[in-house]
Amino acid sequence: MFEVVNNIKQSVSELDISDGLSFELDAVMTEIDRLIGDREFDDLNDDVVFLARFSDLLNEVLDIYSRPEIDNALAKKRYFDWLKANNYGKEDIENHLEDAQFEEGKIVCRYFELNDSDSATTLPDGIVIDSLQLRLNTSFTTWPADIKITSTLDINQSTSCQSLPAGLDLITLNIANSEVRSIPLDTKVSNRINARGTFIQSLPSGLNLVSLDVAFSHLDILPDDLVVMDSLDISNTKISSIPNDTQPSEFYANQTNMTSVPAHLSGAQKIIMAGSQVMTVPDGFECDHLDIANCPIETLPTTLNVRILNITGTNIKKLPPKLKLEKLYVRGTRIGRLPDDVQISETIYVDKDCSPALRKQIIELHQKGQIAHYYFL
Repeated sequence: MFEVVNNIKQSVSELDISDGLSFELDAVMTEIDRLIGDREFDDLNDDVVFLARFSDLLNEVLDIYSRPEIDNALAKKRYFDWLKANNYGKEDIENHLEDAQFEEGKIVCRYFELNDSDSATTLPDGIVIDSLQLRLNTSFTTWPADIKITSTLDINQSTSCQSLPAGLDLITLNIANSEVRSIPLDTKVSNRINARGTFIQSLPSGLNLVSLDVAFSHLDILPDDLVVMDSLDISNTKISSIPNDTQPSEFYANQTNMTSVPAHLSGAQKIIMAGSQVMTVPDGFECDHLDIANCPIETLPTTLNVRILNITGTNIKKLPPKLKLEKLYVRGTRIGRLPDDVQISETIYVDKDCSPALRKQIIELHQKGQIAHYYFL
């Protein structure tokens, strides 16, 4: 019991606590010292009256020591020790302590950044960060077991950190071009994930995102329940299909093994699948911008409804009738003639060495007002 008191006395002496709490604790400690006096501890073990009174005072000490102010003071001391151990200068330490809050025994920071000039390999225990950024070439390698990040984790291009902490509940996760190998299955993200160029091979289930970028990653399948509302980029991956619940307004799948434009994406704003293995576009497909340049597709559905169409470098020979486009890209195709009823409100881009018949037709359609502008490139 005496050792407990001495340890608390030593610990509290190093803390930044209010004068009132310090006075209250000093008063109890003084009474303990007076109770013990000059007697040896061994002589007091059989003193029932002493032991009862000492036990009461010890409980008072423990009660004081368990108060939130002490917990917060301990957190501040823990943060100070971590900053000092990681070679932060006096001014930087003062700024960090001033910017942080200490609540419920936690170190609470709105923003924290580690860069290549920082020597820290981990963060202090009991830290809560709204937005954490690990820059390129940091020394950081190990996550504290109880770390909490409430908004944004950005370790874009970080070369040292290969894992993520369990239990993340974020708004934004950016691990693009980092060394991160996997995303824990219990990870929750509500807005955006950028895992472009990473080694990840799977995503957690239950994700409901605004945007997802996994281009150039090692991912080869998407979760069945994945929801992406705004933008999805799977370019240069082995992903060959997307779930029915995944219906982004913009879809990028350049250089993939996908063999068809996904039918459930009809109505999207932008579908960019250049250089993929696309062979078909579904009947009745609609979108604002469809780019299937350099795909092995040979025919288009007769009911296609798009505003911008890029079929550059394909084997398409014929366009569907009644097309009303803003822009049309047909360079490197086998098209010899446009539909007579085609309408292009902005521009058509054609090879400069296209057939004389096609060149003549384009000029005539321009003169009739069906094609606003044309470029032979």
